Amino acid sequence: MEYPKLPEARAQSIVRSLKLSKAARTGQRIWVGRDSLGVAAVASWKWIERDLAIVCVVALSRRLRGHGLTYTREMVDTATAQISGDAADRGLREFQLIAYIHKDNRPSRAFANRFEMDQLTDPDKDGYALHSVTLPAGETDRMPSPSG
Repeated sequence: MEYPKLPEARAQSIVRSLKLSKAARTGQRIWVGRDSLGVAAVASWKWIERDLAIVCVVALSRRLRGHGLTYTREMVDTATAQISGDAADRGLREFQLIAYIHKDNRPSRAFANRFEMDQLTDPDKDGYALHSVTLPAGETDRMPSPSG
């Protein structure tokens, strides 16, 4: 499948390259959401420090895009619930979640803004900026309520 935008092509490439055996060896976590039509969403993250997790990829199936925040919210709530559980297992009260978001990825930038992620850096030479949010460990509602 061809994607006209760089962020979509990169996300698709990352999703296709995810390997369970490699993830198990490196501590990477993969969450796959399915529905009656197959894979609906994928999220992957990795702990890079005791209290710091990085989002490797978050991707929503093309057939579910454009339906408001319902599917995105469900995907993020489920993934952050799992990350938060990991954090609680590590004995943490809170943790920092970071993600690199491409400057041309308007949906992801808008989502990050709505859920109170701070942009920490200007875009690098490839167009990616670092975003971050601090979340509580072990609670059921991970992300702040969307503003606006």
